[in-house]
Amino acid sequence: QLTGQKLTFEESLEIENNRIMQNFNSFWFYKESGLYYDSVKAYIDAFSKVKIFFFDDLKNNPNDFMKDIFKFLDVETSFVPNTQIIHNKTFIVKHKWIRNIIFLKKQIFLKNKFEYKLPVFLSSIIRRLFYSTKNKSKMNLKTKKYLINYYKDDVKKLSDLLNKDLNHWLR
Repeated sequence: QLTGQKLTFEESLEIENNRIMQNFNSFWFYKESGLYYDSVKAYIDAFSKVKIFFFDDLKNNPNDFMKDIFKFLDVETSFVPNTQIIHNKTFIVKHKWIRNIIFLKKQIFLKNKFEYKLPVFLSSIIRRLFYSTKNKSKMNLKTKKYLINYYKDDVKKLSDLLNKDLNHWLR
């Protein structure tokens, strides 16, 4: 189940076209958000200087990644940011009954109401008690095969456009 809604990932994929037709915010377009070719091509066509950065590069060599960004932006490259701290970790609610308490009728997350007003140490305690970063759910194999097929053409076009092998995205 995805954070912020009552539907499973698979159910969300099934109703995505309805959400698009009903003018939902694009935040809810999980499949569409993963199609990169048209957006990247539009940037390349519109701007004379475009650099595409990949999350895998950030993960594998964060210092070189940041230096590459600094170089592209034409700013001082000797600065070395602290890349040891992981920000915006994915949190999974530990127990279903907690999720039911946390999410209100209209998918409003309670932390928006009170958590940010709490002292940092208290927010940290709440996260440790009710959330986990370890038990990430695995994708259903049938869903994975469906998505690989869905993205195949887009990944191929993007690979050709950027002259970079992105086939590992389809594994």
